[in-house]
Amino acid sequence: MAKQPRSESDMQPAPAEADTCIEDSCLPDGFVLHNTVVKKDKRGRDELCFEGMLEAGIGNPFCDCGSKTHVNNKAVIKLRHIRVSGMPSVIILKRRQYLCPKCGATRMQEIPFKKTGHLITLALHQQVCHLLANSFATYAHIADICGIHQLTVKNIEVERLQELSAADSGSGKTS
Repeated sequence: MAKQPRSESDMQPAPAEADTCIEDSCLPDGFVLHNTVVKKDKRGRDELCFEGMLEAGIGNPFCDCGSKTHVNNKAVIKLRHIRVSGMPSVIILKRRQYLCPKCGATRMQEIPFKKTGHLITLALHQQVCHLLANSFATYAHIADICGIHQLTVKNIEVERLQELSAADSGSGKTS
């Protein structure tokens, strides 16, 4: 049987399957995705960047003085996030700065999925805590797995151990 000539469309590589189901399921609630790109980090490694904004309803529009605030500006923040498809990821988002017309106070929109004191998401914080509690890996190895600095891992470990210590002292156990 003679070979059929292949059409030009048959010779094109198949389009890459979109990881939208993976991306959507791993993104935190309250984040509106606008774009997904792969960029190089400071060390030249690929990282998956989710670019977007917080949902408009997140954040309190009232100042401590009781006056309603207005959006004054937007600031970009970059949060390290869990690995997606084997690649470290970051969430790059714009959050609103609010200005009180009555007293002049400003404040930034709170990010519900950001770990306080760190530029990481709560999901990544949980992953680091899990690795610290359930493995014999070094801080450097955990940092490499999670795509964060090893001092961040060390700080998370100190916080985790302080919480465990406080929980043990409050439970009535004696050492």
